[in-house]
Amino acid sequence: MLKIGITGPSGCGKSTIFTALTGKVATYTKEPDVAVINIPDERLDFLAGMFQREKKVYETLEFIDTKDDRKLLKNTDILVLIVPFCGNFKDPESYLEEMEGEFIIEDALLCEERYKRIEKSRKEDFEGELELLKKLDAWLEKGNPLRSIELKSYESKRIRGFAFLSIKQCVGILNIEEQKIGQPIDIPSVHSIPLITVCGELEMEVIQTGDGEEMRKEFGLGPPLIKMVSRELYKAQKLITFYTVVGKEARAWNIMEGKTAIEAAEMIHSDIARGFIKGQVVSFDDLMEAGSFNEAKHLGKVRLEGKEHKINDGDVIEFRFNV
Repeated sequence: MLKIGITGPSGCGKSTIFTALTGKVATYTKEPDVAVINIPDERLDFLAGMFQREKKVYETLEFIDTKDDRKLLKNTDILVLIVPFCGNFKDPESYLEEMEGEFIIEDALLCEERYKRIEKSRKEDFEGELELLKKLDAWLEKGNPLRSIELKSYESKRIRGFAFLSIKQCVGILNIEEQKIGQPIDIPSVHSIPLITVCGELEMEVIQTGDGEEMRKEFGLGPPLIKMVSRELYKAQKLITFYTVVGKEARAWNIMEGKTAIEAAEMIHSDIARGFIKGQVVSFDDLMEAGSFNEAKHLGKVRLEGKEHKINDGDVIEFRFNV
């Protein structure tokens, strides 16, 4: 489960967006707000109906309104940056640049502190760590976030525990006032951070009324905020979703792009991976078009795949194993 840290300038609507995303009423105190929610998934709903399964297990996300607690922010997997464009907030691009700039400066200071600590210890270069820190520091000094630097796999592993902020993927939410809904808004990209435009106050009101669909039509709103944000979060983390239907349960599983059937099996249970024989695979689109599993099989859409099968988004898999 991904931990999502919500941050932004004071008064930007962080607590409002937290409630709009999670449905949990924010405390509006200095204490962080935390909520774990199911991610809506129409494909999972369809599969549960098709196979008549009683239980649906959705993927989940943990959202944390960090209230500017930097330590808490550093312990998240990905960041949601709230960019205000309402009330007295007139220059959204500058707020986004300011947040990114703060991350870069903090990371540069962290590099410097660690560099000095290693030199003071007089130990042998910590297996090239000094050179790696110089490389990172030079990149940061140019005003670049660490998420945009190319690192070798061993370098990425080396800095995993360093708690850098600018290395985390970010999704921006442009929080606008109701009068701006439907108006063309052109905000220049800052370090390629994707920006979702919403009216936080309306989104919060919609999710709290429980009559979301009608209100969304009335106000001309797009898809629910959680759908838009989770889609961008998955893109940023290079996550795709596959499905299993076993026993009484239909379940969604998130996995990194490029992972194989044996790695997917390991996610579910080590015994499945240990005794892996084959994976019976059909794409969700083919299954939906066929109307039933038997028809999909009749049409030749169901395949038996081995351990090295690359998982595709929407794969519906039955793992065959023997232990």
